[in-house]
Amino acid sequence: MHHAVLPSFLCSIPLVLIATGCGGDVSTGAGGANAAGTTSGAGASATGTASSGTGCTGCMMGFLCCGDTCVNPNNDIHNCGGCDSPCNGSPAYCDHGKCGVPPCTTTLPCGAPQTCCADACCPAGQLCCTIPGPVGEHTDCVEPTDTGTCPAGCTECKCASPDTPVATPDGERPIASLEVGDLVYSVDHDALRAVPILATHRTPANDHHVVRVVLATGRVLEISPKHPTADGRAFADLHAGDRLDGVAVIATELVPFSHPFTADILPGSNTGTYVAAGVVIGSTLRH
Repeated sequence: MHHAVLPSFLCSIPLVLIATGCGGDVSTGAGGANAAGTTSGAGASATGTASSGTGCTGCMMGFLCCGDTCVNPNNDIHNCGGCDSPCNGSPAYCDHGKCGVPPCTTTLPCGAPQTCCADACCPAGQLCCTIPGPVGEHTDCVEPTDTGTCPAGCTECKCASPDTPVATPDGERPIASLEVGDLVYSVDHDALRAVPILATHRTPANDHHVVRVVLATGRVLEISPKHPTADGRAFADLHAGDRLDGVAVIATELVPFSHPFTADILPGSNTGTYVAAGVVIGSTLRH
């Protein structure tokens, strides 16, 4: 059996149970996982669905695959309520799956060619869109996407910032750089082992917010509010004074997300967890 020495940066992880201790041997075998036939994104079915299209993979829950694009049928003016169901009104507006009229709450007059949209007046060329997020939705004037519709938003964003450092036998690597088959550390049958990644997934994250968690170790994580911790909580549940994998949480804050997508991986262990910024967290791709 092949063995590897546990990297020193993992020796301080408090939650995981390491069979041989820091500096000892850690099994780098499959840990009981079977990676055969797994492709990138294969674990996305845990959070996504597909509809009439044939060219999509990993659409978020509640989204549809229309042609080769994942769309949000609740606000897409070309696919409102279903694929190829356009809203032909002027202005076009998809109201939670039904074509309708943009909401107007402003007391200011919106003269042509402007469009009233909630408490604003949209200039010509912009759309009035209701865009979902992980902590509610907002209605705003926005520039159309490349396909001429509203931004899909992020109804089920539950992943990590693409630069989240993940522990591997070769040191920490950004989560977005990891691929199926790469080895990462995971808790597997009560021991910290290097196991292969079974699936990776990326989720577009327009108008997304994440929880910024500052740990007592000085490390910082930026994770979607609904992303699971290793003990079954969500990152939105964390507050100053709590502990994450045994490490004290110094501060939490909901902040705008600065990246175009979130990322997640599914390690081939019985827990599906992985080590990010020195603490063990859960995976959204685990069934």
